[in-house]
Amino acid sequence: MPFVSEKYDYNQISIAEIHPVCQKIKEDFDVINAKNSDINTLYTTLYTIEQKRDTLQYEINNLKQNYDTAVLEKIANMESEALKMQQEMSQKQTQLADYNRQIQSIQSQILANTTFKGIWEYVLGNNAEKQKLLEHDFAVAEFWYPIKKLLMELAFLLPLFFVFLFWNTRSIRKNSGVQSFISSHLVVIAFIPIFWKILEAIFEIIPKRLIEQLLTFLASFKLLALWYYVLVLVGILIGMLVIYIIQKKIFSRDRLNEKRISHGDCQGCGKHLPEHVIGGAIYCPFCGYHQYKTCPKCKQETFVTAKFCTVCGFKFEKK
Repeated sequence: MPFVSEKYDYNQISIAEIHPVCQKIKEDFDVINAKNSDINTLYTTLYTIEQKRDTLQYEINNLKQNYDTAVLEKIANMESEALKMQQEMSQKQTQLADYNRQIQSIQSQILANTTFKGIWEYVLGNNAEKQKLLEHDFAVAEFWYPIKKLLMELAFLLPLFFVFLFWNTRSIRKNSGVQSFISSHLVVIAFIPIFWKILEAIFEIIPKRLIEQLLTFLASFKLLALWYYVLVLVGILIGMLVIYIIQKKIFSRDRLNEKRISHGDCQGCGKHLPEHVIGGAIYCPFCGYHQYKTCPKCKQETFVTAKFCTVCGFKFEKK
């Protein structure tokens, strides 16, 4: 029960940043820090003893593992220090019990302090209205915090994504194969952390009790392993969805055909067709792909991959 957190210095928090219900607790603790040196001394001593106790407990756990191995060796009539380990472990357990008694004694002295008792009376005797207000504001903060965190993360990730997307769009427009290839992969790579952060925010917003109840239900039927299969399946489905969207919206066959026709490229291999050929190249000199087909309405030649006839505007049906 250490007063000062090891991970966060609560003394650095201003009163304005603390919830109104909790402000009195902060003010009382400030009084203890400023005027009551006895309490501070007790907390310092308590923290020191708790550190020693935790270290000793770690040593006892390691000693138990070594002792179990030594007992097996003794049963096998091999020389060992099993008896010595047992005596050492007994001494350490006695010391551990002494540390626990000291901790309980210091905690009792702290709880007996008048100022500290006032804090507990305020916490335990807080009226229902304040309690309800605190729970409501905590629920609101718990909902909005993941969203605010997501917006801050997207403020860094989205500009990078749009830079790569702009580069990719420009490379496709200029028919730069190498740059299009590199930028398209960078677009996908930049999109992955954005998508992951959005999922994280959704899972943080979803009430944790709902997930806990689901896990408890699965555990009651000894089906907890199904949860991990569901997570793997969801991950695979999400990955397939992302690939599908990229293929259909960014690298679709229709967009590729439109780009090749507009740039005068071969509709088969994508290489630029020679412009000096009278009437335009009918067959690609690189792959032999036939560039034209006969429109069923006007019977004139038009691009083989076009959606509409260039002569009469007839719309071709997709095969």
